[in-house]
Amino acid sequence: MRAGGTLTLLGRWYPRRRSDRRDHQENSIAKHLASAAKCLASVYAWLTSDHVDRILGQWNTERPDLDTSPMAVVGRLSRLSRQIDRELERTVNRHDLDAASFDVLATLRRAGRPYTLSPRDLSASSMVTSSAIAQRLNRLERRALVTRTQDPGDGRGKHVALTPQGLHLINEALPEHLATEHRFLSTLTPGEQEALANLLAKLSAAHG
Repeated sequence: MRAGGTLTLLGRWYPRRRSDRRDHQENSIAKHLASAAKCLASVYAWLTSDHVDRILGQWNTERPDLDTSPMAVVGRLSRLSRQIDRELERTVNRHDLDAASFDVLATLRRAGRPYTLSPRDLSASSMVTSSAIAQRLNRLERRALVTRTQDPGDGRGKHVALTPQGLHLINEALPEHLATEHRFLSTLTPGEQEALANLLAKLSAAHG
């Protein structure tokens, strides 16, 4: 072959056909496009993978004999739980509350009028521990957001009730709390949210 797009055959020079040059160019372009597509696919896979995917990849390399698939679920649940807690904490902090104090007020509010529960019922219905309940009640009472009164039917028991100030505060904070949860789940469709809620309920029921 000679420079300038010619071919040699038996000592004679012949111009390379245009179709040959076009085929060569097209093949070269196709190879470059295939290489670029492969590179983009790798970049996309890296960008769309999360921290848990990378952990799983490392374990699959180091311990291919182990089934690490539970980490895909448990690891993400753990990370998401911390992220949700941080988001909701920031939301209720704007009302000078922490998450546990918000939960106490919300539990009393959803109990309905007269927004009163015994400490035992409050602990059973809320999402915080009984020790955290006792600590939060002391703070909320000092802020005049709840009152604790003697149970007329049981001289040793007490009732916890929302004050008008406590009712006003929880009515203000609750919509913001829900808005934060909606934003957190906004990447899921309503159907996906329902399916996820059902799966989590099934898992929760299995483990008490």
